[in-house]
Amino acid sequence: LILGRNYLTGKIPNGIGNCSSLTNLELRDNFLEGQIPATISNLANTDRLVLSNNLLRGNIPVEMGDMTNLAYLDLSANSLTGNIPDVLGNITQLEYLRLDSNKLTGDVPRMICEHFEKSEKSYFSSDCDANSASHVSCNCCNKCYGPSELTKRYGECPSADIKVIINRSGHPNDPWNFLQWSLLDRSNHSLIEGGLSYADRKCSELSDGCYVHRSTCASRSACYALQISRLVTGSSPVNNVDISVFVDETEMATAYYRVEDFSEVVKFGYSSESEMLSIGHCDSIEICGDNAAAGSRERDIFDRLVKISGIESLTDPHTEEYKAACWIINENNDMTGFSDMTNEINYYALLQRYIVALIYLKTKVTDVLRSDQECFWEGIYCNEDNVTVNKIDLAGKGLTGTLFHELGELKFLQVLNLEENKLGGEIPLEVANMWSLEELYIGDNNFEGTIPTEMGQMNSLTVLDVHTNSLSGTVPLNIYNISTLKYLNMTRNFFEGTISSNVAHLVLLEKLDLSFNFFTGVVPVDVLRISRLKELILQSNEFTGSIPLPKKSTYFQDYPKQLTRLIFGDNKFESSIPNTIEKLSGLKEIRIDNNRLTGVIPTQLGRLKQLTMLSLSYNELKSSIPSELKNLKNLSRVYLHGNQLTGNADVIDFPQEYITDCGYPSVTRELFECSVCTICCNSLEECVKNELPYELPYVEDASPRDYTLFIWGVFIGVLVLCCVSAALVSKKIGWEMKQICNLDALELCGSDSVYHFVLCDSILGWTIVLATIMFQLSLFVLFLQTSSFNNKANSDWVYGLRCPSNRLDCEDYNDTTLKGWVSLFAIMTAYLIKDMIKGIKLIYRATRLASFRLLFGGIILVSVTSFAILTSYFYNQAIALSDTEIITNSLILLFMTDFDEWVHQLIFFVSPNWLEKLSKEALCYERSLNGSSDSREEDAPIDQNDNVDSFTEESSKKLSMSLSHYCIW
Repeated sequence: LILGRNYLTGKIPNGIGNCSSLTNLELRDNFLEGQIPATISNLANTDRLVLSNNLLRGNIPVEMGDMTNLAYLDLSANSLTGNIPDVLGNITQLEYLRLDSNKLTGDVPRMICEHFEKSEKSYFSSDCDANSASHVSCNCCNKCYGPSELTKRYGECPSADIKVIINRSGHPNDPWNFLQWSLLDRSNHSLIEGGLSYADRKCSELSDGCYVHRSTCASRSACYALQISRLVTGSSPVNNVDISVFVDETEMATAYYRVEDFSEVVKFGYSSESEMLSIGHCDSIEICGDNAAAGSRERDIFDRLVKISGIESLTDPHTEEYKAACWIINENNDMTGFSDMTNEINYYALLQRYIVALIYLKTKVTDVLRSDQECFWEGIYCNEDNVTVNKIDLAGKGLTGTLFHELGELKFLQVLNLEENKLGGEIPLEVANMWSLEELYIGDNNFEGTIPTEMGQMNSLTVLDVHTNSLSGTVPLNIYNISTLKYLNMTRNFFEGTISSNVAHLVLLEKLDLSFNFFTGVVPVDVLRISRLKELILQSNEFTGSIPLPKKSTYFQDYPKQLTRLIFGDNKFESSIPNTIEKLSGLKEIRIDNNRLTGVIPTQLGRLKQLTMLSLSYNELKSSIPSELKNLKNLSRVYLHGNQLTGNADVIDFPQEYITDCGYPSVTRELFECSVCTICCNSLEECVKNELPYELPYVEDASPRDYTLFIWGVFIGVLVLCCVSAALVSKKIGWEMKQICNLDALELCGSDSVYHFVLCDSILGWTIVLATIMFQLSLFVLFLQTSSFNNKANSDWVYGLRCPSNRLDCEDYNDTTLKGWVSLFAIMTAYLIKDMIKGIKLIYRATRLASFRLLFGGIILVSVTSFAILTSYFYNQAIALSDTEIITNSLILLFMTDFDEWVHQLIFFVSPNWLEKLSKEALCYERSLNGSSDSREEDAPIDQNDNVDSFTEESSKKLSMSLSHYCIW
């Protein structure tokens, strides 16, 4: 039952206690008087009671200690007297207690202090300031109030604070209700008024008077009149009554009521001599460079604006307030709507134009204001009649500066959007005065400080978005009382404390985002009582305890079935995943990654048919992945890495992204298997894409060795076939490739390589050839095996991805580019092209001459060359993360192609005579292929490639002669 701000009078009826089902009773900001009825304690189910800002008197009923469900109690700004009852400490659920701005006395009972000291999220205020008229001693209050603030404003008055005090003498039975007083402005418009019945009846017993529950924030430049009149005469005599006006706690004027003269008017105003309000003065003042007399249009506008901005701001030419006020006064003389300030509509129009001008000037939207109506300014939107501003949207306009308290005067503003700017400072508490405000967007700025407690009274607010700022402190408890709230976004700030169970009061809430803050404690299960909740985002905080899900499905009668996103990642939840998660049937996204979850993945997840994303990574989950996940046809993104799962993970069909611990080394002893996973991670939190950069058609799980053998076999087969075909064609047409046929077989095999031993009949020579080629190929195969992605236990495959625990996307550390691969093949080609061409020539000659030895020698050269190229490619695919690593790895592999020459050089130093003999045999074999054993002078000497001394011309001729005889022999 919410009846605040309705001008209710009279007493709170005793029958209020019959409303036993009430959970929220709000009667604040009315004129209710009398005592708080003891029957109010019968409201056993009430958890929120607000009676603030009324005329209640007497003691706080001790019976209120029986209201054990009460969590929020506000009795501030009344005239309650006596001591604070200790039974309030028995209300174990009480988290918010305001007793300030009353006349309570004495010490706060220890029982109450012990209660509030137990919880960091509680709030307790009283009149414990040393300057308070009725001092309360409190060591556990969060805030101590000073002299009573009798206004309904939030914050300090920027100009003059006018209050009224009553003094009277006589018998307590005098007819107080026969008197009426009023404070009038220059146009006889009543600013505040009332009768003595509005005051506390206890005033009759006090010699120093009492504050009337009325005050106003007035201009120091205006003209005022305090008037007392008698409305009704009666038979009872009325004794003397004095009513005094205090301006900023200083007595300004006193009006007297006497039996013989029942009406008196006291006037006071601004004095140019003393620069303060004084009796009988209302002089002209200087406004914007000109003198403005009392009653002039300029003076009226100025007086109105001073009431909200203060005299100092409006008299300093360097302030934006001064510029905006003078702009209105000097540039808008044709706007006759500002001529009569007694008209509330005109007054609001003035304030609206002034505040919109301040927004433009203070936030640096522009330095030059337009003369047309503010409804047509950029970012300003009005109602259909273009009269009242109901929306301000200046998002992303590069605004700077701070917000100002005058914004609170925009009573009819419904939407304020200032996000994505550079605004800073604190949020002014006067924002709470915008009673019509429905949507407030100030995210992505530089605001700091705390959320004003007064914002909890914005009963029209549906959207509160303060994301990405530097706000801190706890969430005010009365924020949870904004029952109209649908969207609450506080992400990326420095908020701390816990979430109150009062969050369940936000019955219309659809999205709650408290992520990336410093909240602690246990998340109350009651958050799921909000039946309309669609998104619950608590990521990256310090929450502990269990996941806020009931363990029994019957805990709630209705679960939030519209809930689509449950984001709890990067916290410290320690429980298992409750089976009741299946009750949240509308879930599409679940993220509880990077916590301390234990147990198994519940099979009930398989019943969430709408689920599209599931992230449980970096927890302590064990056992296997339930096969029921296969039922989730919409599930496309799954993150289960960083756990201790075992078995086979192929339970999801065609996922868009699927990450598990299928890498090596494994988290558990048993290697996790997953063929459908898109990314595999290991126990070192390193990850790699679960796909090969190469693929052999119609062959599954092919290794680099398989690919190399396949490509090598196809290449050799095609090469031999082409050479045979070329040989047959050349013989048939009588054409031969002289440039190839005339080349020496020894030269093609390599006179500095052991591979020319294939031209000899030496068994030892052939053994050396076979051992050398087998050793070279075995080294290549070794590199190919360690390049295998599937052979994880024996692979050198480098995991180039990092999937951090606090985010879903992975970072790719592979910086290889096309430039690196082009460099690889350029180096390989330049170094190996000679051997490749020699091998092809040998194969061609072998097909023409039907020579097995030439064919074998050619295949050896082509094989070593092709293996070197393919091995370099596959090995770099496995381990290279940069272009320099590609080049470095390729150079290492190129050294292996020279092993045959290293062996030849070793043989030369060990047995040069035997090497010379084999070289002669190779040359003899070449001559036999050419069909000639005659001596030829053009025969070249044996080339040892600078490993032996060059033959002299004479020795060359002798060798040629001896070689001819050697071959004939």
